[in-house]
Amino acid sequence: MLSTARDILSAERPDIIIAGLSSPGDGGIDEALLAVRNVPALLMQDFWGEQNTYFGRGADGFLALDAFAQAMNLARHNKPSFVVGSPRHARLAELDIAGERREIRRQLNTADGQLVFGWFGQSLHHLTGYQKSLADWIAAIRAMGGCQVLYKPHPREDMAARQQTSALFDAAGLPHQTLSGWSIEQALLACDVATSILSNCLYDAAYLNHFSADPLITPVAWLAEPDIRNFFNAVVPANELPYATADLALMVRDHKDVARFISTATKPSTRDRIWQAAKVSLADPRAATDRVAAAILAMIG
Repeated sequence: MLSTARDILSAERPDIIIAGLSSPGDGGIDEALLAVRNVPALLMQDFWGEQNTYFGRGADGFLALDAFAQAMNLARHNKPSFVVGSPRHARLAELDIAGERREIRRQLNTADGQLVFGWFGQSLHHLTGYQKSLADWIAAIRAMGGCQVLYKPHPREDMAARQQTSALFDAAGLPHQTLSGWSIEQALLACDVATSILSNCLYDAAYLNHFSADPLITPVAWLAEPDIRNFFNAVVPANELPYATADLALMVRDHKDVARFISTATKPSTRDRIWQAAKVSLADPRAATDRVAAAILAMIG
């Protein structure tokens, strides 16, 4: 990987590197380019405060989502940030959200007025709390009755993990549809309530709410198990994230609250509140690319 990175830099001779992020514990070409570079580098963050120094060297600064990420980067990494927002969500402004939602629900044979719950998987099956979280979620949805249930696997969930998840649904007698080939936006648009442990898909849901003309999705972060909370708190303090502080999502922090949270998530008042919060709290991403360009120019003088 490092040799490939050197070859790329030798051939391209860049003035600056804009790197992305591999998953924690992995080292990809982005991390390799940061390690062997001899030019300035900026890291494009799609999550608050995250950095991957797998090969021992990070970027000189960050392209950050918001002021919270900027403060976290300074405190954790002692490096500056340019607040640019989220360029990847700019395309959602052109999406016919209401029309897409109607068509997706038609394809799924969703009945009029039927509540749709989605579980958005993550590659965390090695944590005991992941299976417990999913089992608790399934039990709560099954107790409601009459719901449509969807499972969107994470790209890093292998076939064994996906089968393990489906087996939990089957053991509980809860029919579900697996949306393996669907985009994340399509899967989210199908849902009234979208649940994950602490995935970027919750941020995607928040931006769909931001651009929607009407209340759309209630995102739910499922942090009820201690080992799950510890896993994420080692990376970023979950309770301080804008999901909680800006009311972009509900956060389940105790398994005793599961039934109450599921009930709360389905209320129109909850969906309206979270929709309004996304409108107010999230920056319009359509200017993000201009802010990225300004940051690049500032770095290279």
